[in-house]
Amino acid sequence: MKNFFQLSIFGIALLYLPDNMSAQKMSAVVPIVDVKSGYLLGGSRGGKWIGAKSTAQFLKSGASYRLFNATKFLGNARFSEPKSQGAPCPDTLFTQVSPGEIQAKWKLNEAEFAIGNARHPMPHPLRIESTNQASYRNIVASILKARGIVKPVVGITQIWRVDLDGDGTQEVLLSATRKDDSGQAQSIAPDSRAGDYSLVLLRKIVRGEVKNSLLEGDFYPRAKKFNAPGFHRLAAVFDANGDGKMEVLLRGRYYEGDWVSLYEMHGEKPGKVLSEGCGA
Repeated sequence: MKNFFQLSIFGIALLYLPDNMSAQKMSAVVPIVDVKSGYLLGGSRGGKWIGAKSTAQFLKSGASYRLFNATKFLGNARFSEPKSQGAPCPDTLFTQVSPGEIQAKWKLNEAEFAIGNARHPMPHPLRIESTNQASYRNIVASILKARGIVKPVVGITQIWRVDLDGDGTQEVLLSATRKDDSGQAQSIAPDSRAGDYSLVLLRKIVRGEVKNSLLEGDFYPRAKKFNAPGFHRLAAVFDANGDGKMEVLLRGRYYEGDWVSLYEMHGEKPGKVLSEGCGA
């Protein structure tokens, strides 16, 4: 059974200053919220990652946070204090948009994430490209064959190009998921068909050569019953901790729940730094 689970609605919170803490320490806590699910993902403090529970100690209702979609700033909104909603996910903290915020000028349903500081978190532009590119279809097909899917049905769902680390060279991020017989993205089901898959891939130039790094992926060469196959996609790319480099926000789901994860570059390879979710 997966460790990630079903969602609520939008969210975020506000900083407050405990009596025994300095204003300098307070200003260093930068919360991150996944707006689609309402999960408090965690945050950063002095450039270091902190989990959701630690972040929540500095948050309360009423603050104005900055909301973004995958490519741009959308506006500000106020959100509730993050709280547990109990079973089945007592350790997951949810937040909700404050009353009256729904009529704000920006469209809440466009937002992907919210961040609790005034700094612009997109130092490098993201370009969304066509998914109908033969070179990337061939790359995905090769990966699937290497994972045992002999005759892959390639379905690229996203291709993004962005300079993650500010070195002047753009990386490529792509997601791919097998489509069903109707041509739609694979439906959420407890079982997998032979040849099903879903993945998110990073392509980065390292010492003059392109290297592939699998961020997340599920591969099913053979059909399986009640194995809860996962589905993965890109959500956003942004500088979440103020170090000038951009992290990658991913979404995953299965038939009884979902999760979000944040990845940063660790040298030449990406590594997961924050993750939250909910489900049965």
